[in-house]
Amino acid sequence: MHRIGKIILLGTLLMGVLLFSPVTIDAQFTGNTDITVNVSPTIPGPNEEVVVTLTSLSVNLDTITIRWEINGKTELSGVGEKTLTFKTGGVGSTTTIEASIDVPGVPTITKRIVIQPLAIDLLWEATDSYTPPFYKGKALLPSEGVVKVVAIPEIKTTSGKMLKPSDFTYTWNRNQREQAINSGNGRNYFSFQQNYLTNEEVITVTAKSVSGNYQATKKVTITPRASKVLFYEFDPALGVRYERMLQDITGVQVNKEGLIITAEPYYFSANTADTAQLSFEWNVNNEEITSPTKKHMLPVQVTTNGVAEIRVKTEARMKLFQEATRSLFVNLEANE
Repeated sequence: MHRIGKIILLGTLLMGVLLFSPVTIDAQFTGNTDITVNVSPTIPGPNEEVVVTLTSLSVNLDTITIRWEINGKTELSGVGEKTLTFKTGGVGSTTTIEASIDVPGVPTITKRIVIQPLAIDLLWEATDSYTPPFYKGKALLPSEGVVKVVAIPEIKTTSGKMLKPSDFTYTWNRNQREQAINSGNGRNYFSFQQNYLTNEEVITVTAKSVSGNYQATKKVTITPRASKVLFYEFDPALGVRYERMLQDITGVQVNKEGLIITAEPYYFSANTADTAQLSFEWNVNNEEITSPTKKHMLPVQVTTNGVAEIRVKTEARMKLFQEATRSLFVNLEANE
């Protein structure tokens, strides 16, 4: 979830405004002072700890009395109490912070802040990353893969109305470069192809409501992952046996009935395993062979006892760095 805030201006004299931030500083006073309010984080989120600090170059705040109120109730009071720590409420809640500062020689100075924490999700999906059927995990982004990032605001107005994604204008940045062609009103998504020259993709979005009352900035870092290939057994009656991966530690035994091995690719830019987008190079005991069936499947026939090393190299034909290799030793038992 991301931090986003609404600005509410209170008081008779505006001392400082951070445009579209959740905090606007107001003051009521007579005299020449430069007391300012700093809020950390600058865009508080729901149920988050916030630190509010008063600073001044002309007033020694360590020697004067400061009283803090939260929603009208005194929370902290004393000499030099220039910092207040509190926790925001949930989405759509309102927290009013008021600091009363007793500077000698002038009326009490009042600083007031209103914080309404709001939220936004930033989700991404590797849209062309292949995973086998029934795979329960997230399809990771391969090198040069295509990724789609979606911003989902969760924002309520003071009247309780939930704003829709179309109520915002979105500005997207990729690796600190603005993507003007992908930005605009209602453009809450951004799709692009990963650059194999970068180790990570840093995507930042700024969402600003059409009314101008709400704004947020969210960043996500997406790291490409290496493609891989795994071995499974193919059963002509049941299909691929995804419940058990074939690997050396399980002790793969092949009797006279034979075994069909399928090489299942993960995180390749492909629609299916048997697509023309992928190539499979099979080796048995360092001898290259051609699979007589589907190119990602290898039937193993047993004619003699022994041990065989089976290896496959899988590559995406149109990608530079999408490749993976897997090997497997099988025990051949012709007499069973």
